[in-house]
Amino acid sequence: MKIALLSSYTVDFLPKETDKFLNGFNLTAEWHVAPFNQYRQEILNPNSDVHRFQPQIILLSVDVDDIFSAPQEFMDLLKTASENFSGSTILVHNFSFSRNEPMKLLEWNSPESRQFLVNQINSRLSESAMSLPNVFVLDYAGLIKEIGAETFFDKRYYYLAKAPFSAAGNQKIAQQFATAIATVVGKRKKCLVLDLDNTLWGGIVGEDGIENIQLSNDGLGKAFYDFQKNIDKLYKNGVILALCSKNEPSIALAALREHPYMILREEKFSAIYVNWLDKAENLRSIAKELNIGLDSMVFLDDSEHERALVRESLPEVFVPDLPQDATDYPDFIARLDCFEALSITAEDQERGKLYAQERKRVELQKSSKTFEEFLNSLNIVVAIKTADNFSIPRVAQLTQKTNQFNFTTRRYTDGDITTLLKNDKYKILYISAKDRLGDSGIVGVAIIENNGRKARLDTFLISCRVLGRGIEQAFLGTIFKQLANSGVDLLEIEFTPTAKNKIASDFLEKQHFERADFGWVVPSSLDIFPRWVTLESYE
Repeated sequence: MKIALLSSYTVDFLPKETDKFLNGFNLTAEWHVAPFNQYRQEILNPNSDVHRFQPQIILLSVDVDDIFSAPQEFMDLLKTASENFSGSTILVHNFSFSRNEPMKLLEWNSPESRQFLVNQINSRLSESAMSLPNVFVLDYAGLIKEIGAETFFDKRYYYLAKAPFSAAGNQKIAQQFATAIATVVGKRKKCLVLDLDNTLWGGIVGEDGIENIQLSNDGLGKAFYDFQKNIDKLYKNGVILALCSKNEPSIALAALREHPYMILREEKFSAIYVNWLDKAENLRSIAKELNIGLDSMVFLDDSEHERALVRESLPEVFVPDLPQDATDYPDFIARLDCFEALSITAEDQERGKLYAQERKRVELQKSSKTFEEFLNSLNIVVAIKTADNFSIPRVAQLTQKTNQFNFTTRRYTDGDITTLLKNDKYKILYISAKDRLGDSGIVGVAIIENNGRKARLDTFLISCRVLGRGIEQAFLGTIFKQLANSGVDLLEIEFTPTAKNKIASDFLEKQHFERADFGWVVPSSLDIFPRWVTLESYE
């Protein structure tokens, strides 16, 4: 992974520090660090070193004093960077002071104050970034607030070498960089699994009773209430919630349903395992039910014994230590950075509802006499469209997160997809699906390289949530038909086996395509579209 670092101060030390945190995500980086204060030239000069480096990610960190007199020039430069590096993801720091002002009382009471003007600049920066598809803001000001300016900066380094940060400041910036980089390449965790007693509420519901557990809007109960509120924010931004608790099911579920201060009601959990079984075994069952990997799960439990058991039995699951004091719970979940995201898609916001719909489909399948009857009863409708600026984040997200039904597991960033869309040889399609139980949104992606009378399927993937209903056949079958109509004779299907995509390999084998050294070759005119699926549109 190629990363370029552009700054108006000395940052030679940051790559090594960032690499330490990237190791925790199993990521390695090749760095290009631009010369001191050369960020403008590196962006504007088409023959600059950073242009030749062709980075996947650009980190841009500039001192507010360097743009204070002409902030619009910086916004214009950011727009130029977005255009000149359309295939890169650009991460830019917002602005804050690195020194104290002599007239502190005026800072929030005068339109001429630096604080007032910096706030305006930060607002303009956010607006600019949101208008550019590959630019995202990192909260530099928030990092300083978190540990304090006295700890974050070291004036000796600034005056000696234009390197303003202390060792603690360097570490905070490096940690933020690494988290953002990991997010760009799809290392975000998917599922938060929670214990109940002394985790979601204080006390033991089976012994204390629902009315006596600590969960309220005041006192110690408010710590658990605020903890749940912060978890609810994760849920609303696409994090799947699940329960794994040793408890009497009827009593625990009654608390979720009936307690007046319960934020996380039963319907917000996509999987509920409340029983007296081994928690490691329950976590395996949750992963199987939700069709996700154990490495995408985070487990929170107040019991040190249970945490140790899960760490030993399931090392793939991330098991952080909850604070011993419950009053620290809300801040703990706010600082937990494994669920971070630079953007949120419509599918992310609806993910909790989508998994609830999936539970209804499972129940419907169990009540159907045959699998064919179940499929016919769903009334599945799909739409296939060409990717555009609005769908780029979701398309890139699916390439980064889909492992099981993914022919090549090639990972693409927003910038990569933007670049491919500008290349006439490539066509990027996505498929959305809905049925009588709900709308699943965008669930599949195909990237096709057209080489005259032959085409190559660079990427083909389907979200694991909708597998086994014919949506994968409908998508590939429509691609075959449309390529045939456009004069393509053969489609080369690339396939790269991984430890997780055997289900995709089995699918290809069942289609009886002609095997070749690079994958499979199939006539584009082949018809495999399932009869129980309706194609609403192809654009």
